[in-house]
Amino acid sequence: MTDGLKILIVDDEALARADLHYMLKELPRVTAVTECSNGTEALEMLQEDVFDAVFLDIEMPGLNGLKAVKIINQLRNPPLVVFVTAYDEHAVKAFELNAVDYLVKPYSAKRLEQTVEKLLVVRARLQARSSRRTPEWEIAKTTPTPVVVGGNTQGQPDTVFKKIPVEKGDGVLLISLSDVRYIEAYDDKVYVNTFDEQYLCRFSLTELENKLSSQGFARIHRSYIVNLQHVLELQPFFNGTYTLFVDDKKKSTLPVSRARVKSLRSLIGV
Repeated sequence: MTDGLKILIVDDEALARADLHYMLKELPRVTAVTECSNGTEALEMLQEDVFDAVFLDIEMPGLNGLKAVKIINQLRNPPLVVFVTAYDEHAVKAFELNAVDYLVKPYSAKRLEQTVEKLLVVRARLQARSSRRTPEWEIAKTTPTPVVVGGNTQGQPDTVFKKIPVEKGDGVLLISLSDVRYIEAYDDKVYVNTFDEQYLCRFSLTELENKLSSQGFARIHRSYIVNLQHVLELQPFFNGTYTLFVDDKKKSTLPVSRARVKSLRSLIGV
């Protein structure tokens, strides 16, 4: 993950989006800016991609900003939210929804820079908190150590992939597939989640998808693979997407992207 911010702008006014886009791109700590014109489109994009922050207008036709944030906050890894509006009467409600900042149009470049700095501080605080909850070892930079299974090394076409090698301290732990609940990718790393632990893994999510798709695992999102054996429930979420519940200690909820719902329903027979 880069040090800069990846930002999504949500505003139904094209000129307002363009102005904010230009101002954000002028700031050195902003690395990418994407635009969309309404709350529904924003939720679809957040299901398919990861953003550090969303700059969200409040008064929009259809799903307004306040309603959209209530749904955004239910995402597994929700982005930070900044409300951008021409009205100040929603400020109290915005901060009740955990907004990082509230910009009233028109705002200055200096004011916007202060907002970006605030986002960076909040993101760093959340990352530090997360790192204290998960293993602190780093992914090895070398080629994965082969795991011998049935006389072949892993990665060969005729190999049956029965265990996943993960990092544990200075060594490697082999986790049985039946113990894996789900696998997720974030911050440019891949994590294997069991009932109550999380481990860094050397493989990419695509490599794991290829190795595990014939063994009861399914890719449900660009960032998630789930062990179908441990799926508890599947519930409609928003605009054709679904939420999946896993039988781990935290009863984790995972997003199912709209493009993958049909194949998942077929795999689990519903």
